Amino acid sequence: MVVAAPVETAQNAATTRTTLVWVYGAWSFLASLLIFWVELMVAKMLLPRFGGSPSVWNTALVFFQINLLAGYAGAHFLAKLDSRRHKLVQVGLVALPALTLPVALPALLDGQSLAPAVAVLAALTLMVGGPFFALSTSTPTLQAWFAHSSHPRASDPYFLYALSNVGSLIGLLGYPTVIERVLPLRAQTTWWAIGYGAFALLTVWGARLVGRWESPATPLVGERPSMGRRAMWAAVAFVPSLALLGVTRHISTDVAAFPLLWTIPLALYLGSFVLTFRNDGERWTKLGVWGVRLLIVPAALAVLYPNLLWLTITVPLALLTTVSLAAHGRVYRDRPSTHSLTDFYLWVSIGGAAGGLFASLVAPLVFDFIVEYPLTLVLAALLAGPAVRHRAPDRRLLVGLVVAAIAAGIVASDSETQLLAFAVAGVVVVLWGTWKSLALGVAAILIATSLGETSDVLTTERTFFGVYRVHEASGFRYLMSGSTLHGMQLVEQDNSTPVSYYHPDGPAGDVFQALPTRAHDIGIVGLGVGGLTAYAESGDRLTYYEIDPFVEDLAQDQRYFTYLSGSEAAVDVVIGDGRLELERLGPSHDLIVIDAFSSDAIPVHLLTLEAFRGYFASLDPGGALLVHVSNRHLDLEPVVGRIAEELGATARIRDYTPGSEIDWSSPSRWVVVERTSAPLDLPEAWVPAEVGNTLWTDDYSNILSVVDWD
Repeated sequence: MVVAAPVETAQNAATTRTTLVWVYGAWSFLASLLIFWVELMVAKMLLPRFGGSPSVWNTALVFFQINLLAGYAGAHFLAKLDSRRHKLVQVGLVALPALTLPVALPALLDGQSLAPAVAVLAALTLMVGGPFFALSTSTPTLQAWFAHSSHPRASDPYFLYALSNVGSLIGLLGYPTVIERVLPLRAQTTWWAIGYGAFALLTVWGARLVGRWESPATPLVGERPSMGRRAMWAAVAFVPSLALLGVTRHISTDVAAFPLLWTIPLALYLGSFVLTFRNDGERWTKLGVWGVRLLIVPAALAVLYPNLLWLTITVPLALLTTVSLAAHGRVYRDRPSTHSLTDFYLWVSIGGAAGGLFASLVAPLVFDFIVEYPLTLVLAALLAGPAVRHRAPDRRLLVGLVVAAIAAGIVASDSETQLLAFAVAGVVVVLWGTWKSLALGVAAILIATSLGETSDVLTTERTFFGVYRVHEASGFRYLMSGSTLHGMQLVEQDNSTPVSYYHPDGPAGDVFQALPTRAHDIGIVGLGVGGLTAYAESGDRLTYYEIDPFVEDLAQDQRYFTYLSGSEAAVDVVIGDGRLELERLGPSHDLIVIDAFSSDAIPVHLLTLEAFRGYFASLDPGGALLVHVSNRHLDLEPVVGRIAEELGATARIRDYTPGSEIDWSSPSRWVVVERTSAPLDLPEAWVPAEVGNTLWTDDYSNILSVVDWD
């Protein structure tokens, strides 16, 4: 027995060491999984309250980055407490927010008059501020506790951070692929609360375990990093954070704002931590640096071709991946000893939060255009550094070639020639330029591409909901949001001439001309320039439901458009989300038109079963619902057809392409949905709409099933 005792003790010690790693690994994994599950869940809960705007997600990301920074700061200062107090405070910090669960929309949003970005931040604070802060303190805290243990791996606990990012990835990818599909939102909040309870228990267990294994013989030594070194961590972390928000806005504005498109960029961003925060991560860092240098010019040129979905999405995502690998690998390579572990995470988080704040709050206030994505490209070029060492040709020759190519692109009469000229300039700086000239060359290309876009612009404004530009060219004045036309008017004609998507020969003209001969009460979700007002006559009443007050200002401004001001009908504009305002006001319209877009993306919450039930509740029994489903990237016909079938209604579609003899008209697709036994008398061009296999609801929508990648 005397001989066997040490062996048993050694076996117990080995078992305890294994248990310590498993518990801390599970703790780290679960905390991160819950963080990114709740990010997607609450953003989806908020979307309908803010018109489905892509800015909801970007603003939410800023909130989470700031909260993460607060959590890291809290962990940094709590680490200065003695071990016993630190554990007690941490357990209390985790336990108290459990009283606020499950997550629910706050009453603040009912009739709120705050600015949209402020309202989103305030709502998130009330919904998940406490639990998210507690979760955010976990990653640096558990690593600091582990570093105080006598475990053989205590001297380098950064492996736990990579494991936490695996949990983040599973939370991100699992939400749109599993959680969102099988659980309604109310059930999601319940299961998330249960997961938080498990996290709290792991916190208590982790505190007890490390207490048994604390080792005063393992001091945390090392020099304090200088302020310059800390600033470098923050500056480098700023770039991929800016890239994350810039790329997310770039791809979601022209497709749709929904969790899967939020997930992919964030998953790539987090995946870079998994690959680089490890001892063999240097090869991934080098791959990132080379990737930035190769992708930077294609990413700049891709802005010229928003119609090519695969190019619009894949190139920016690839750039985000390489930028994140290069930046996070550089940060990890310069990581300090465990003595400054919480300091390190704090300053990396400061850089990430600064990138998010700039992208979502500063840029919309300071700039009247989308600056995040172009700035990302320039900073990425600086970040890559001199990836290739070579002897460059004469600098004057290099500058001359680049300037000549860019000048040729500016004066080019067609986009293909322009693209070729800018590509030549890009190839020159990539092959022979230093990292400084690469950044300057990319900046010059971006500035040159914007010159042609702004030459005919009368006014530009950026709001929470998008960037708007009023152009005048070829006898028309028109409104652009992002890369999409949102209405136009003939400059020399009166306001009674409907053009573009609303031309009399098109689907909208068919429906308005088929309405019974009497005064009509029409509700239109989405104002644009008010082009449909051209069909209204004296005695008619039109009510527009518009989410963005600035759009109303533009439509009412007679310097630009006169559809509203010149109409003989009674025209009202209700500011707010169209779906919510229809439900709140309970009108009785003869016709409801769904014509709301954020750039080219129709807000998903306007195309669900619950939304259509609300529309029909606001329609007269014999009324009709007209849905504008024109889209460069999504085939929304089967979505509307499936909902109509579920509601026992009929759906007809007209896919319109104007002939060469038709002036002032644009191709468009419209679906009319009716529940009446006496439907509108429409031309034969209207055919039964395709019925899809998937029913979109507020809890589930499958964007990928309707994407057109051509």
